[in-house]
Amino acid sequence: MCGRYHVDKNMMQTLQEDTGLDLQEYRELPGNREGDVLPSRKALVLTGQDNRISVESMTWGFPMPERDGQYGGERRKKGLLINARAESALEKPMFRDSIRSRRCILPADRFYEWDADGNRAEFSDKDSPVLYMAGFYQYFQGEKRFVILTTGANDSVRKTHDRMPVLLGKTELESWIFEDDFLEYVLHRVPAKLDKFQEYEQTTLEDLGLKL
Repeated sequence: MCGRYHVDKNMMQTLQEDTGLDLQEYRELPGNREGDVLPSRKALVLTGQDNRISVESMTWGFPMPERDGQYGGERRKKGLLINARAESALEKPMFRDSIRSRRCILPADRFYEWDADGNRAEFSDKDSPVLYMAGFYQYFQGEKRFVILTTGANDSVRKTHDRMPVLLGKTELESWIFEDDFLEYVLHRVPAKLDKFQEYEQTTLEDLGLKL
């Protein structure tokens, strides 16, 4: 799952270089700030306009439907659906139209996950200050709201949590937003390995390549 992520200056600078966007033009947008991004708050989102990458401000999370049983397995936070499973998003009535026609990207420098003991871990890209997380959005009472797609955790994340965001490379941003044929390929692949930082993490003999 993904229930919190972070944005910083280095990420913003690299985002400009990767996309050619002038983020100064968007400095007044709600959500254009450094720090943690939480559900129900505004965030900067990459979308498409006139066949080009553009930037908007959107709220994180879909309001939960009155009968939420049919959406079992999706990540909920304070009455919001904040994640959608890549494995089933194309089949869910609430998601399938949006993921086909309203895809977006959430840039971050890192995201957080918590293990079963409540210890927080931070995950970032090994080679870039920016993580590009795949998502999609819908309109609710005239407001655009987004969710982040998640998939099964790779080896980098699995010891902390069994889910992680669907990730995109910097050369895949336009393909994700504009190319329908690219959709299913991304939904079914294993994300690239990430760097992990945790202030405290128990190390086992197996981690060290040792056996009793």
